[in-house]
Amino acid sequence: KNINKSPTENYILMQDLDFRNNQYDSVISTKCTGIIDGNNHTIRNIENNRDSIVLGVQNEVRNIYFENISFLNAGSWAGIISTVNKLENVHANNVKITVVNGSQVNSTQGGLACHTIDTVKNCSINNVTIINNTYSTRTRIGGLISVADGEISNCYAINVNIQTRNSTYEGVGGLIGAGEIQTTINNCYATGKIEIDGSVVGGIIGYIASSGKIIANSYSYVNITGNVTAIGGTAGSVASGCKLENNIALGNLYSS
Repeated sequence: KNINKSPTENYILMQDLDFRNNQYDSVISTKCTGIIDGNNHTIRNIENNRDSIVLGVQNEVRNIYFENISFLNAGSWAGIISTVNKLENVHANNVKITVVNGSQVNSTQGGLACHTIDTVKNCSINNVTIINNTYSTRTRIGGLISVADGEISNCYAINVNIQTRNSTYEGVGGLIGAGEIQTTINNCYATGKIEIDGSVVGGIIGYIASSGKIIANSYSYVNITGNVTAIGGTAGSVASGCKLENNIALGNLYSS
């Protein structure tokens, strides 16, 4: 509540927060230009029909844990954090996103964040399920982040379960859906499965649009199945000149 009233301040969490019986006080709905520091505390037990817990464009979120988070009636832009410049030491466990009211022109879902603009360091998600069978001409889905612009390092997504069909895809990935501007990925990994009828899907990232960028020192163990084109153990599709170095992909790729 205080963040919504005074969004230019810096905030630090002083204790764990359990929203089991107080769901809608859990939402930060205002753009925050300060820093939200979780002080290594946990926010847990949120189940609602919104798209995010942290809405608006945030400056920086760090040192916080999320646990048992469900968005049961999600829309086009869904994830724990909507849009943020910087993430560091942010982790999530047991997350479920079910998309019901997706946009036909832009559908974007990430377990931890929809869109990151700058650096993401030392972040993770465990046991994330994203189900999106709504139609859109532009869909991006990532186990950790949907659209990542900037440097992603020392991050992972494990026990990922993505189920999606009926869309035109820009990118679907175990870790990141798509990287559109200056995206680099280093020392990251993803495990789990993706079931998709569509194209541009990868174990680490679905699509990188920036030429000359790099995916390095990363691995995936993501099983990808469905009626799929543009499929890869590391990346589904990359721009000309993008470099892949010292990566390994162990998952099975099945295209019917």
